[in-house]
Amino acid sequence: MVNSPIVIGVDESQESVHAAAVGVELAADLGAKAMLVTVVPDPWAAAPVSEVPFDVTAFNRDNEEAQRREVQAALRGSVPDELVDDLVTEIGRPQQLLAAVAERVGAGLLVLGGKHHSRVARWLSGSTAHHVLRKLEVPVLVVRPDTERVRRVLCAVDLSSAARPTITHAEELARATGAEIRVLHVVSPVPVTAPLPMPFDTDYLRQQAEKRLEAEVWPVITHPQAERVVQVGQVAETIIQEARRWSADVVVLGSHGKGFVDRVLLGSATEQLLNELPASLLVVPTGAN
Repeated sequence: MVNSPIVIGVDESQESVHAAAVGVELAADLGAKAMLVTVVPDPWAAAPVSEVPFDVTAFNRDNEEAQRREVQAALRGSVPDELVDDLVTEIGRPQQLLAAVAERVGAGLLVLGGKHHSRVARWLSGSTAHHVLRKLEVPVLVVRPDTERVRRVLCAVDLSSAARPTITHAEELARATGAEIRVLHVVSPVPVTAPLPMPFDTDYLRQQAEKRLEAEVWPVITHPQAERVVQVGQVAETIIQEARRWSADVVVLGSHGKGFVDRVLLGSATEQLLNELPASLLVVPTGAN
């Protein structure tokens, strides 16, 4: 993430403009180049050419230029003019094109605004959120409108292979911004109806988790002031509660680990986090460098 370009998906909404400002400031902290990208949906992509009664190419070109001017006007005064002037426009499906741009420039981070009325926020609804947050091979930061500075980073880890890259990215973010960092593991109670060969109580599960944390996860932490916290509860709700209790500015999760974080990022739980989490959300694929 450090020194690699940061791609910021933008539209003309206030939420997106705020996310762009946060992304540009974060790029400066990380010593990285910021790149603004807006995507113009192509409404005729699925229509047979014979059924479109005008020049689609000319329409898309005019529509692209109109949106470019609108987004640039919204961004001016919030981010440097040279970045606004270099705004990249693409036509097509946002999640696919943002992924393509991120791959093309070797991005270390994709930044999006994720609340309410922005077009970018609508990209993060339903199955698109699942695609963006679990399938992209670049870390994705979804910025809340009330995030100003990154002062506290909450890193939620499971016992899978996702833990190491998740901690690494959380520590990079904390060091670059001068933020405090807390590493959280949630022990999820086993349902009483689960077919188990022997009875497991919560204390036993916590003890077993703490043994593995001491052996496999805590040694990965290199930040000298990092706190280590173990909580018991339902995963998504516990992460939300801890973020609220500690006043976290960013919550970091790792995906593709086939552990609890991947389950948190499935289906409606993704939108629950995006809607209820009182912090920005950074999702790190385990293959990210």
